[in-house]
Amino acid sequence: MPKKYTTDKEHKDELLSALPDFARAYIRFFSHDAQERSVYAYMYDLITFFQFLIRSNPQFRDRQTWQFTPAEMENLTAMDFDEYLGVMRDEGNQASALRRKMAPIHGMYSFMQSRDMLKFDPSEKVKVKDKYLDNEIVYLTLEESSTFLNYIKNREIGPGERKNQREKEKLRDYAIAALLLGTGMRVSELAGIDLNDIDYSTNKVTILRKGGATKHVYMSDTVANALLDYTEEREFIEPADEDAKNALFLSSQRRRITTRTIENMICRYAKAVVPYKHITPHKLRSSFATAVLHKTGNIAVVSAALNHKQLSTTQRYYSKVLDEDLKEAAKNSPV
Repeated sequence: MPKKYTTDKEHKDELLSALPDFARAYIRFFSHDAQERSVYAYMYDLITFFQFLIRSNPQFRDRQTWQFTPAEMENLTAMDFDEYLGVMRDEGNQASALRRKMAPIHGMYSFMQSRDMLKFDPSEKVKVKDKYLDNEIVYLTLEESSTFLNYIKNREIGPGERKNQREKEKLRDYAIAALLLGTGMRVSELAGIDLNDIDYSTNKVTILRKGGATKHVYMSDTVANALLDYTEEREFIEPADEDAKNALFLSSQRRRITTRTIENMICRYAKAVVPYKHITPHKLRSSFATAVLHKTGNIAVVSAALNHKQLSTTQRYYSKVLDEDLKEAAKNSPV
């Protein structure tokens, strides 16, 4: 049951208390000439964004929404915002709604710059495009996915690279890419996996879904074998801290791997294999969705696997696959 407030001020004060100092200052500035409903919408959207950062970045996992600092805001990257937009889109938000959700974020950054709280605005180049978000789905085909994985697995160690370290990272990177492509999980969900979350007897992985719910996803034998190869090497790595002791994937600093490290890694490999496509971890999720739809034609299965709240969100993938099937049918027509 929704909480009841005695006064509007009580409600507003509670929302403000969930925001960091710099965000509260921005909301007070914004309130001077904004309608009250817009102020509430901005507070809710900023809280949602901070909650996303906590869920998607293991380094913030023990953080409260009001504990972020200007320095941490400045250190975010465009990929953090792209991932946020991807998650919001998965919840059924179209381009117009995504623009509204980015408006308070852009406004907050602009306010912080004007008050000398930061020098750089990482959200500045993040734009919501109608065609990209509402129609075009970028993904790897089955052939491209295979080439992508083989490149990571068989990549030669370049001059100047530490051979032993890079060989271990190849096993880790291959396992990460295979798990993303093979299950469709979000990069934040992957970064949060612990060693005891893997059940090799059933090829089941326990993950913490967006919103805090614990769910199970299943992997193929190929993905399971990639994880086994990596974990054999993982046993010889001494974790740098308590959290890393349980983490499945470790960074080169022997700490739990971050979403940013995964994003940079996926983008780096993708540029080498498919430079004509902008591939991010979220695009690997799209690759999983289209591959399963091509194979099963079952939109409900894909919706459940992706943890979409609304079937209409998954419908975008179905429309893409149907369009491709119609093109193929035309090629095989009798005339």
